[in-house]
Amino acid sequence: MLRKKSYRKNSKSKEDKWDVVIGPKINFVFVPLKELLRCYELILLFVRRDLVTNYVQTILGPLWLIFQPLGTALVYTVVFSVILRVPTDEIPHFLFFMSGSVLWIYFSTCFMNISRVMIANSHIFQKIYFPRLVIPVSIVISSLVMLLVNIMIIFGAIWIYSLNGYSIVLNWKLILLPLVIAQVILLGLGCGLIVASFIIKYRDLNHLMTFIIQLWMFASPVFYPISIIPEKFRFFFSINPMISIIELFRLGIFNKSSITLLEIFLSWGITLFFLVSGLFLFSRAEHSFVDVA
Repeated sequence: MLRKKSYRKNSKSKEDKWDVVIGPKINFVFVPLKELLRCYELILLFVRRDLVTNYVQTILGPLWLIFQPLGTALVYTVVFSVILRVPTDEIPHFLFFMSGSVLWIYFSTCFMNISRVMIANSHIFQKIYFPRLVIPVSIVISSLVMLLVNIMIIFGAIWIYSLNGYSIVLNWKLILLPLVIAQVILLGLGCGLIVASFIIKYRDLNHLMTFIIQLWMFASPVFYPISIIPEKFRFFFSINPMISIIELFRLGIFNKSSITLLEIFLSWGITLFFLVSGLFLFSRAEHSFVDVA
């Protein structure tokens, strides 16, 4: 009697065996610098995407880079200078509000866009793997273009004021500007990564972000100098890193500020804490982004 020989299907077929598994590494604080450098073309592609999509199908196009900070500074000048008569430490009102608003616009833009990066780009992450940090870095760079344009507008406004008799002497403290720009970049990146690590699971943060940004703006010297803050509350305000960033920016350009060295070191310490915490949380949560998106 012939018996039919049966074959058991091997559950681990050759097709199920993977030689290379591509995925995020999970370390204490993992910054994939080599992968980011290899993906520089991808970063530039996302930078171009951000710059194009922001101004495509608009009448003014890239001119919004100029009109947005100018309009914000004009509104602040009318409200806080003409109506409320807020002091500006002898800095021309328009230049004072412009110098605060350009940094705040950059920080809030990075903070908001990076915090929502996993929601806005989940359709990309579900299809292909690349270092997730690529998109936050591209947001920082594309927003930096806007910041540099706005800084050039400030120097142009200073030149116009000088033609009208107001003397602003630029000095060696201009070397503080790269330090200020570096700090606001790190702060925006760190804060955005922290929120991005939780916003996928806790969507309520998406609705709270607008309130957080508005509250943070009023706690920052965007439209008032820190010299009007009572001394007994000065330390509590100094916990906000944006105070040091904006005041150092004004010190570098106008040579006028009451910021202290202790407040500067405290601001940098908090900025680095946010950055390290953001990288840690982002690297730990990166492997589960697609699963919960």
